[in-house]
Amino acid sequence: MVSLWLGLLLPSPRAPAALALPRVAAAPRCAGAGEPSAVQPEPVGGPIGALVDAVAASRCGAINQRLVEASGRDAVLALTTESAKLMNAVNVATAMHRLATLEKKRRAERDVLLRDPRFEALLDSVVGRAAEFNARQTADVLWSCATLRHWPPLLLKPLLLRVVYHLER
Repeated sequence: MVSLWLGLLLPSPRAPAALALPRVAAAPRCAGAGEPSAVQPEPVGGPIGALVDAVAASRCGAINQRLVEASGRDAVLALTTESAKLMNAVNVATAMHRLATLEKKRRAERDVLLRDPRFEALLDSVVGRAAEFNARQTADVLWSCATLRHWPPLLLKPLLLRVVYHLER
């Protein structure tokens, strides 16, 4: 009897998708109950979506301005660590370029940068954002690696794939 009811409630593999019952979202759990909230924000469209995009672009623009104005390696690395979740592809490329610009005249201190765990996290961000790089950002990251004389193997494939992509376009 139970299987009969389940057969009526659940669509069979051969049943058309139009006959399938809609999925009901589970009720969100309270974050205070010891578990993080499972509610994910849904994308917003229209004027509200444009406003959300403008705010995100403004934040990324502010991060980029702070990166350009950073006076030293530690300031750039602190900013990239602090803003890691907000940074976009432009910010990641700018951070690499700024570090290379700052360190190109101080070769002795370059090794300190290359061993810094915050720099390793930035390299991971470069790998994660490489598919979003435009031609200039790709060139900036490649220039940065050449200037720092540091070619991590994990960067080669994503960056070279971007170069091929831009050359084919």
